[in-house]
Amino acid sequence: MGTHMRPADGAMTLAEMKEFASFPAATQRYIRRSLDVGLGREDALARWSRDVIESASIMAQSRIYNRLDHIRELVPDDSGLDAIEPFLAPLVTVSAFDLGQDRLNSFGAYRFLYERLIGAHVRPWLPGAFCA
Repeated sequence: MGTHMRPADGAMTLAEMKEFASFPAATQRYIRRSLDVGLGREDALARWSRDVIESASIMAQSRIYNRLDHIRELVPDDSGLDAIEPFLAPLVTVSAFDLGQDRLNSFGAYRFLYERLIGAHVRPWLPGAFCA
């Protein structure tokens, strides 16, 4: 009888754009770079590296992000403990790399990136990975 109300796609896109615009420029750049690396959208090294240090960081990120396909396959749909450990361990490892780059300055920026890298269904697990 009743219908589940959700925001129109355009409204959601606008909200996401506003959220992204609220992040500092360095965070925005890191998110765009990370999405290029994680989703294989283009040659991230050619597009984003400004010096040898950043090139090394992008190459390391690419190696770490090789785990993303595996993580995407393992996102638990419930809180069963047997499904959490194989999923959470690699998620924490990838998260530690990104947070160690000092570009994701808030949980909001981290959540924004990881919902796009892995999918919105990862949202319940992000606070635990972020805090770990």
